[in-house]
Amino acid sequence: MDVFYFALCACYAAFIAVQLEMDSTSSWPGHRKLSIGLSLGGMVFLAHATLSIHSQANFGVAGLILAMVLVGVALGFGVFAATRPVRHGNTGELFALIVLATGLIHWFSWVAFVGLGLFALMFLGLFLQSRDRVFTRDVRKRWLFPVLAVFVILILTSLAAVSQQREKDQQMREGLLLQTRLVANAITPADLDRLEYTLADEGNVVYQRICRQMAAFAQVMGHRSIYSQ
Repeated sequence: MDVFYFALCACYAAFIAVQLEMDSTSSWPGHRKLSIGLSLGGMVFLAHATLSIHSQANFGVAGLILAMVLVGVALGFGVFAATRPVRHGNTGELFALIVLATGLIHWFSWVAFVGLGLFALMFLGLFLQSRDRVFTRDVRKRWLFPVLAVFVILILTSLAAVSQQREKDQQMREGLLLQTRLVANAITPADLDRLEYTLADEGNVVYQRICRQMAAFAQVMGHRSIYSQ
């Protein structure tokens, strides 16, 4: 999920840049400051969520507080935006849904996909509303490098995440294979021949020793239990 959290952060950063670029008269007073503040809050929350995933420290309480603040402010922002007169370029309600989705990531990680989809819709709407100005020479020169930089960062982050995931998956497979071999080598064929594979084995000394061995292996390897079928 790191890739999608980073992508949401990039979208928030892009939205801040759009808000700074847009004419303040296109929305109701305070919209720009509130949306930029919510964007920064969303980025802080996403950074905290990413840190919590890879850290052994307990950040649950802080994450819960950040999520509740984001959700509460987003609901208030959305209600207030819905009661304002609709103006050209007003994205208050849609942006409120994006921030609400970001806060809900604390409880449902899959909501990150919803947030990215809503961002795509909002950016598409902003592009269509300002397409005449977007294609001017001055705007192209000013935004070409930042846009390319964002795309390169997203691509490199995705590649790094996929590579790291494959490496961890390979390490996990090798570790499980080694543990399986250790458990299998601890039980000899002679011990298996002395088992009847019925309820009567509960009083069998060999069966009891194998149970103790598996319990000890499970404790050392960090598993809840080891059993065979």
